Amino acid sequence: MRRLVCFALIGLMLPLVGACDLMKLLQGNATTVQLANSGDYPVIVELRYSDNQYELQAVLEEFGNELTYTIAAGEAVTFFKDCNDLQAILIKKADLSLVGAVGPSASTDILRDGDDFGCGDFITYTFSHPDPPVSLVITENVIG
Repeated sequence: MRRLVCFALIGLMLPLVGACDLMKLLQGNATTVQLANSGDYPVIVELRYSDNQYELQAVLEEFGNELTYTIAAGEAVTFFKDCNDLQAILIKKADLSLVGAVGPSASTDILRDGDDFGCGDFITYTFSHPDPPVSLVITENVIG
């Protein structure tokens, strides 16, 4: 029965992530990152990551690997990266999209493998705002 449940979960997850990423996750060789929007408006997130855990923050912001997501209100985006590829990560800029792309912005400091998270950990960035939406708050949480 347990094996059947595992195969069912793999069958559900495979279309959501690449087969290679899923294998790395199952083997414990991937770090999971979730971007969760708990607000009432979309958030446009531009993040950077690097395979160098000692990367300077300014260098990572300018030259790091870039991922950009638009996350609808109440939704989340989850992705996996090989532990060797994700050694440092930060949110370069997140915009609360009140009217088009106009609204408050926020960013984070760098998280580093070894100091702030480890291989196989689950990193969550949660985006929220007060009412009225005059600022954007990013909360980081690492579960390992």
